[in-house]
Amino acid sequence: MVLEDLIYTEENVMPPETLSSFIKWLNKEDDKFQKAAIISNSGGGQIVDEKARKVKNLSLNLQSKSQTEVHWLNFLGSIIINLKKNYERKFNTTCVVHGVQEITILKYENDGHYGFHSDHCRSIPRTLSIIILLNNEYEGGDLVFSNLSKTNEILRVKPSAAKAIVWPSNFMYPHKVEPVTKGIRYSVVSWLL
Repeated sequence: MVLEDLIYTEENVMPPETLSSFIKWLNKEDDKFQKAAIISNSGGGQIVDEKARKVKNLSLNLQSKSQTEVHWLNFLGSIIINLKKNYERKFNTTCVVHGVQEITILKYENDGHYGFHSDHCRSIPRTLSIIILLNNEYEGGDLVFSNLSKTNEILRVKPSAAKAIVWPSNFMYPHKVEPVTKGIRYSVVSWLL
């Protein structure tokens, strides 16, 4: 088995009318998006480093006073759990996880990108990574997986609304989001611990 064989994609994980309603809600929440940070390699906590990662995020919160936010969090949570089950069926395996770590919306605007990285680290031991692409009205912004040395591309995921990508979070799966050159790229990111 080769690495890309364990990267699972699923189309149409959300009905078009639901997806449209969700994006309309995100546009109303635009002022709540914050510059996304990364974990500092020097142990200094989280920092904003736009050379490594230029994106805004909105982490959905179950304790939000907004019933609409709680609704979307629960809705996306159910999709994520179904994606985990589909992944397990596809690969005839069981992923022992304790739950969903977080559900965050990412907004990549002009030149928005995220350099090569892996999702698992000592302080956040993630098992499965999940991205749900929400729209395709943008250019650039491809999700790219590479080999460990980051010299060869093993998979490129082109824009497709309501497409989910699930893969092991470990160091074997370095990935990046290439710069968005036109439009806005919305995606949901989540991890199972």
